[in-house]
Amino acid sequence: MEEYIQGREFSVAVIESEALPVIEIAPLEGFYDYKNKYKAGSTIETCPADLPPAIFRQIQQYAVAAAKALELDTYCRIDFMLSESEQIYCLEANTLPGMTPTSLLPQEAQAIGITFEDLCERLIRISLKNNK
Repeated sequence: MEEYIQGREFSVAVIESEALPVIEIAPLEGFYDYKNKYKAGSTIETCPADLPPAIFRQIQQYAVAAAKALELDTYCRIDFMLSESEQIYCLEANTLPGMTPTSLLPQEAQAIGITFEDLCERLIRISLKNNK
């Protein structure tokens, strides 16, 4: 059993200890479940998220800290909730985030000018370097 957190949901990709922009995940109905994740048009994903700069940076810092604590040194995605009182909750780490052109991590990369192809190349290079 867990405490229910009323608020907004966010995610941050971390690549080699560098946080990408925060993305907000806002299902049109209900929760960010399987249907809302994979059914086109059922969730609004906003990147970069519309947040006060201090909260935006804090979520990014928490994402990097979580990745380091879990020794996820190649890439990952860390998910968060922001309560109505603006308290940040780390929900989970995704060690193998989706990598379709419309997945969250590629959307975050696109927001800072990294194409899907360049992102894939970068992750392959990092993975090869880290697995030597």
